[in-house]
Amino acid sequence: MSMISESQLAKIANIESIYIPYPNIQKAKNKLKEVLELNSLLAEPECVLLTGDSGSGKTSFIKQFVSHYPVIYDDEVDIRTVIYVEIPSQASIKDLCIVILKAFDDPVDNSKLTKLVLGEKVINFAKLAKTKLLILDEFQ
Repeated sequence: MSMISESQLAKIANIESIYIPYPNIQKAKNKLKEVLELNSLLAEPECVLLTGDSGSGKTSFIKQFVSHYPVIYDDEVDIRTVIYVEIPSQASIKDLCIVILKAFDDPVDNSKLTKLVLGEKVINFAKLAKTKLLILDEFQ
């Protein structure tokens, strides 16, 4: 019978600490799909909060989910059903709007605009792109 070294035990503990049971991932995936379907029908969009320990795989899960909704390039407007944004640390509302507009591939330098104008611009981009889900990663 072989002994497990402390190094191996540490590796096992690390794996156990980041492991998310499959039913929880499927539950999160189903909820996001439900939100996508409902948001076009509801007056107020539904929100989902995905939480977990740092390093538990939330961002990887979200990026994998988003990959199923690629941009559909069109002559008039690019359809972006799902937008994924990583929020910078200590971001203001203005910073957040600028990051969202970059995710829409807005080529304009928006740094001189007010947060009110930026907010309206984000809403207009989302409507034009037929966006149903905005995912904000590292929401503080």
